[in-house]
Amino acid sequence: MLIDVSYDVRPARTSLVDGLAGATDAPDSRGEPSSKTVLADGVESIEDALADSPVRFEATYSPAPQHHTQMEPHSAVAVWEAGTLTVYSGNQASHLQANELAAALDLEQAAVHSVNPFVGGAFGGKARTSAPGFLAAAASRALGRPVKAALTREQMFTATAGRAATVQKIALGAEHDGTLNALRHDSWCSAAINDSFVEPTSHGSLEAYATKNVSISQKVVPLHIPLTTFMRAPGEAPGSFALESAMDELAVALNLDPITLRMRNNSTAPAGKDLQWSSKHLDDCYRIGAERFGWSERRPHGRPGGDWLVGMGTATALFPALRFPATVEITLRSDDTAVVSTSGADPGTGLLSVLSLVGGESLDIPPD
Repeated sequence: MLIDVSYDVRPARTSLVDGLAGATDAPDSRGEPSSKTVLADGVESIEDALADSPVRFEATYSPAPQHHTQMEPHSAVAVWEAGTLTVYSGNQASHLQANELAAALDLEQAAVHSVNPFVGGAFGGKARTSAPGFLAAAASRALGRPVKAALTREQMFTATAGRAATVQKIALGAEHDGTLNALRHDSWCSAAINDSFVEPTSHGSLEAYATKNVSISQKVVPLHIPLTTFMRAPGEAPGSFALESAMDELAVALNLDPITLRMRNNSTAPAGKDLQWSSKHLDDCYRIGAERFGWSERRPHGRPGGDWLVGMGTATALFPALRFPATVEITLRSDDTAVVSTSGADPGTGLLSVLSLVGGESLDIPPD
C-alpha cells in the first residue's frame, strides 16, 4: 500500500484460441515424445488411414481451465536458525519443496527442512512450492525473525497454478462393425509465458484402444496467464474427456452400443509396442458394470424419471503408474518400536484415510 506503481501498458495475450498460430512443439514428458505416429505396413499417413475408413468422425473439444482453490489456502511459516531454513507448509512433496527453496535462495539442499504433516487439500495444486513459501522464506531471512505468509481466497485464483485450458482435435476412422482403423489426436494447451508445463492430453490415446494407425501431437501456447500445473490426473483427465466423447459420437454414427464399441477395440498393449500389459480387466469391468447398472434397459435419449429424462453413459479413464527412486531409514528403538522415515507425496486427501479405505478398517498409528 506504500508503493506507487506506474505501468507500461502492452497488449496481453490471454486467449488460447487466438494464440494457436503461435504454438510451439511441447517438450517430451514422462519419457514419451510429445508427437508420435504409428502406422500399419503399407499405410503412408494417418490421413490415408482415415480416408480409407468406411465410417469417420471428427470433432474439436475445448475443456476450460480449472482452479484448485483448496479448502485450506496456500500458506507457509519460515524460520531461520544458524543459516538453516525450516518451512512449515501444507505441501504434497517435502523433498521437492526443499529442493526448490534451496535453489531459489542459493542454499545447500541439506540446509532446508520442509515440514508438512497436513496438506489441507491439494490434488496437484500443492505439489510445487507456491508464492507463500518463497515469500516467507525470503522475508524471514531479511528480517531475522519467523514470518508467516498466507493467501486470501481471491488470491488463490491468480497467485497459484491451475489446470491449463486445452483445444483437442480428434478424428476416428472405423469399419462398419466398429473396429477402429485410425485415431488422430492433436492437442494444444495454454501455458504461462515464462514456464513450459505441459498438459499432456494426447498421450492416453496411444494406449486406450487397439488400432493399427494412430497419431498424436502436443503443442504449447505461451500466454500472459498464471502458471499451470498438475491437477487431478493431469493430461489424462481432459484428454480422456475428448477421446471418450468422440467414441460416444462414433457409436451413434455406427448405430452401435457404446460398450460394445469399446470392448470391440480392447487394447492389449500401447500402440507400436509388442510388450503387453501383465494384466488388464477392463472388459470384465464393462460386463459386470453393465449388469449391475441395468445397461440393457438403457435408452439412447434417456428414460423418463419424473419431470426429467435420465441418461446412462459410460467412459474409460486411465492414468500411468509413475515410479521414482526412494530411500528409507528405519530406526529400531530399545522399547520395541521402530521409526520409519521416508519422503512421500500425499495427493491432498490424507494418506491415512486412503490406507483406511484400502484396508477396510481404521488404522491405529501413533502420532510420531
